[in-house]
This record gives sequence, structure tokens and C-alpha cells, in this order.
Amino acid sequence: MTAQPAGPLVVVVGMHRSGTSAVTGALGALGLQMPRPRDRMPGGESNPEHWESLSLSLHDEGLLHALGGSWDAPPDRPRHWVHTAQVAGGFRSAGVLAAAYPEPVPSAVKDPRICLLLPHWRTVLAAPMVALLVWRAPLDVARSLLQRDGLPLASGLALWERYNRSALQGLVGADAYVTSYESVLAEPAASLTAWADWLGPLDGFDGYRSEWDADRAVAAIAPELRHQATTSDSGGRELLSAEQQDLLRRLEGLAGPHRPLPDLGLGEETPWATAVLAARREATRGAHQAEEDRRRFWALRERWGESRVELARAAADLRTARDERDGAHQERDGAHQERDGAHQERDGALESLAATRAALADAEDKLSQLYRSSSWRATKPLRAGLTKVEQWGRRSPGPGSGH
Repeated sequence: MTAQPAGPLVVVVGMHRSGTSAVTGALGALGLQMPRPRDRMPGGESNPEHWESLSLSLHDEGLLHALGGSWDAPPDRPRHWVHTAQVAGGFRSAGVLAAAYPEPVPSAVKDPRICLLLPHWRTVLAAPMVALLVWRAPLDVARSLLQRDGLPLASGLALWERYNRSALQGLVGADAYVTSYESVLAEPAASLTAWADWLGPLDGFDGYRSEWDADRAVAAIAPELRHQATTSDSGGRELLSAEQQDLLRRLEGLAGPHRPLPDLGLGEETPWATAVLAARREATRGAHQAEEDRRRFWALRERWGESRVELARAAADLRTARDERDGAHQERDGAHQERDGAHQERDGALESLAATRAALADAEDKLSQLYRSSSWRATKPLRAGLTKVEQWGRRSPGPGSGH
């Protein structure tokens, strides 16, 4: 069975660039469990420490991709999307969270994408879960996104509305504390004390209040963490749509704890914000398709290059095999020539032997005929006398010879 996070969990809910890292770091300094060090998202120039589980962020981004969007181009979630095949399998989500927060102690979980995925996570988490909703002035968020990611202000405002609207709708019925990032920076000690007092009596958190270090938590929130100057209460509101101004007023009016957070009956999203995010989705989809096509092109090019190398290697092997075959043919032809020469020599020797045998047979026949002739018998005394004369002539003269 897939592990469940032991909890209890404080889910820090908030839009990107809204101070969620600073708030989560303060909760960690207070005494809540942070993600395993090896699983923490690496920091950058704009944010030295995110206090965020890398595996959880990648998992949430994967869920958004499965629904047809991304963190900066949120998907239009279909009806009953929590139970669709794209995001079904909550055991895997629970396992990711359990691996990131292995100890059974109060933990602070943070990923801005959770704003968009709260209905899914609320079906997954069996442990007690409460939410600390942090929001920031919309123009501050938009300007920070422009500086960090190059997003136009209109896109930043549309994302601010979608994230915060989704967070308020997703937290209906949950124990939640709502605060602005500006108030945390202005009064960190009061904010930390209020959070601790709110968490202390909640189910699963009772008994830990005495172990928390409020002074260290306050020291973790530094004013220099602010990346953009705060927009004044009145400045810039005229740039917001009526729907965004209403959402901002609702957030301002929710400051403090809620058991549970009520249904605010939020209306529809700003039409132009919906259109902006739809255009970003389409552009992102086109960019992803172009990137996929580029990867495929280079993969095919690499495969083509490898095929050329393999073809050249095969041609070289073929030439070597042909050379070896031709050499073998030459050796075979030479052996055949040597064999033919040996056959010719053998045939000549046989012919010479046959001729010699024929001549010998003819001589023997002639000699036999001579022996049987009458002249041979008649001359026998003469031949005997000649033989004796030859013998006398071959003798050497003896001592006292007159010759």
C-alpha cells in the first residue's frame, strides 16, 4: 500500500511571487518539518531558498500538463476533473508527499501550483490538513513576474486572479488562516504569534506549541526579502478589472483565522483574463509542439548520422570481405594450376614408363628370336673362340715376357 504523509500538515497556499517562500521558511524556523534537504528545490538569484519539495513541484506540474496547461498557463479544468483519468491515482500523489516529509510531526508544505489543484489534494490527504493562505497585491505580483520571467503585466494580473480565485474556492470548508504578505513583512512578530496561537489547538497540532521557537521564526522574515516595492492601497487599482477589484476586497476582508473558510460565492473570472490565459495556453502548447518537433528533428538527424556511419562501416566490411574472397579465389586458382601441372607431370611420367616398357618388351622379343635362330646356333663355336681371344688380350704381360 502506498505510504500516506504522517502529518499534520500546514499547506502554505499562495500565488507565485506572493511571499510563500518567506512564510514557509518562517514556519520551518518555528519548528515545523521542511522537505528533506536532498529533495529541496534549488534557490536562485531572485529567491535563495524556496523551502519547496522539488519532487512535489514536478508532480504538480505534471498534473497541470496532464490537464492541458502549466503553472504559467493554467488549464481550463473540465467538470469533475478530480476524478478524470489524467489526475486519478491519488496514491501516487500521497506517496510523493510522504517521501518529501517522512517524519510524523507537523509539516509545512508549499507549492504555488497547489492553488490550482486543491480539490485533488483534499481528496488525497488523509492526515489533518490546515491552510495558511498568503496573498500579495496584484500589481506587485505582476511586476515581480515581469522581472523574473518576462511575463507581460496583463498575464501576471490574469494569473494572480486565477490562482487566488482557485485558492479561495478550493479551501471552502477547510481550517484556514488568511494573511497578506505585506502584513507579514510589516509585523512579523505579530504574524508569527497569531499563526502559532491559531495552530496550537487544532487537531494534530496540540502538544507542539511549547516546542516552537517564535523568536527564531521572526528572525527568518527579513524586509529585504521583498523583490518589488509594495503598491499603495490606492495606486494601481484602476488597472484592475471589476472582478479583480472585488476579489482583492474579499481577500482583504478575510484576514485572520477561519474554522472553516466560508463559501464566498465568487463570481466569474474577468473575461479578458480568461482570454489572456487561453492565449498563453495556446502559445505554450505551440511552443511545446515546436520544441517537440525540434527534438524529433535532431533525433532523426542524429539517427541519420549514425546510419551513415553504420553504412560506411558496412561498406568497408563488404570491401574487406570481397578482398578476402578474391584472395581465396586466387589461392584456389593457384592450387588448381599446381594440381593440373602435377597431373601433367604424372601423365608424362606414365607415358615415358609405358614407352620404356614397350621398348624393353620389343628388345626381349628380338633377343628371344635371336636365341632361337639357326645362325645363333651355327656361330656358337666362333663366339666361344672370340671370347677366349678377348680374355687373352685383356691379360697383362707377365715377368720375363718377350713383349
